[in-house]
Amino acid sequence: MQVLCLGPGRSGTESLRNALLILGYDAVCHGYEGMTRVPMMHQAWVKLMRRNFDDLSSPDHTITRADIKVIISDCEAVTDMPCVNFSRELIEAYPEPRVIINTRELDAWYASYQSTFARYRGGWSGVRN
Repeated sequence: MQVLCLGPGRSGTESLRNALLILGYDAVCHGYEGMTRVPMMHQAWVKLMRRNFDDLSSPDHTITRADIKVIISDCEAVTDMPCVNFSRELIEAYPEPRVIINTRELDAWYASYQSTFARYRGGWSGVRN
């Protein structure tokens, strides 16, 4: 892992992913990849999300480098969702990489989100182990 881009979706993450690929990073984990890779990554991310957010009192709550590496082992960089949901865990698991926090003006971000991802709310919630 060499670069952690930890800004939210709809803040230029796909452009940032494309720039990293042009710069020579071989594999960049971006939100769309979770839906197009075989095997699909989203089921593994959902399991980590449930573990991380559902039961904070659980002793199995901690997400480790090994947990993340199972999903993105071949990646040299990450952008977009769902990685940004694990920003703290990624920084703790990979303290060496450069970190980029991309941002966007809130009203513009919200309008972009509403016109794209808002219609998919709940799409991953039905994914089962």
